[in-house]
Parts: sequence; structure tokens; C-alpha cells
Amino acid sequence: MKIVPAFIVLMIAAAVVMAQPPQNRFKETTAATEEVATRYFYAYMALDWNKLEPLMHADITFEDPTGTLLFGENRPAGKSDVIGGFRTGLAALTHMTPKIRRKFFSGTAGVFEMDLTFGFRNRQNQEVNITMPLVVVLKVKDGKVIEHRDYGGYRDYVKQVAAASKAASAS
Repeated sequence: MKIVPAFIVLMIAAAVVMAQPPQNRFKETTAATEEVATRYFYAYMALDWNKLEPLMHADITFEDPTGTLLFGENRPAGKSDVIGGFRTGLAALTHMTPKIRRKFFSGTAGVFEMDLTFGFRNRQNQEVNITMPLVVVLKVKDGKVIEHRDYGGYRDYVKQVAAASKAASAS
């Protein structure tokens, strides 16, 4: 008879422990994500591929679904394809300067919302600066970024590129 009440007490205690949210794991995971995602984000903004590459998971993927109609379908997968795409696809950029509106981290995700100003040289070798809204979402796994998603306000980009082209033609 004493075994049954002890078993019931043990089962109730196990149920109480299991019902507790895994807050320590959440806090630790979120803190680790913030550290890695922040380092990755600022290396990306600095166009510093040598600092960015070690922060990439071997199975990283990149996608910008908002740029597909302008730049084509581009979803590189794997560290060498993603870093290679950045090195060649963003080679024309002279700088990227974010004005962060909001950033937050939760579990394995880091989100950066900003107005991004970036520059490139046009065909007349003139510096053109574009400012557009951008959201960067990063997912971290095993201490490295495994997913990188950009969501850009390309309507602003298209208007500014057209105005810069018109100005360059007039000069």
C-alpha cells in the first residue's frame, strides 16, 4: 500500500517539473543567437566576407523573395554557394549603412529592421546611393547562421535607380 502513494507522488512531481517552461534553455539560446546573429549582421553590412564566412553554418541558405522579380530566382544553399554569391553578387557595392529601426532575438531567430543606405558606381563611374527599407531575418543553429532571409522594399530602390539614371543621362 505504501508503494502506490509514493508512486502517485512521484508521478505528480514529474508532471509539475515537465509542465514548467524551459526558460533557462530559452534564455541561453536567445543570448547565444543574439551574439552570433549580431556579429554576422554587422559583418554582412560591412561587406566583410572574411569575417562573415566563419559565422556561416555549412548548410546555410540565403533567399530574398522580395527581389525575385528584379534579380531572378536566386536561392544559394551551402556555405560555398552563399559566400560565393555574396562575393560576386555584391561586389559592385561600395558600402552598406543600416539605420536600425528595431531588432529583436527570440530562440534561434534574430530580426533586424532598418532603412539601408548602400552605394554603387553607375556606368558613368558616379557614386549612386540608394536608401530602402530592409528586414534581415537570421536563424542560428549550432552557433552559426543556417538561414539568411532579406526582405527589401524594392519599390523605393527602383524609383531611386531610375532617378539616378535620369540624372546621369542629363549630365
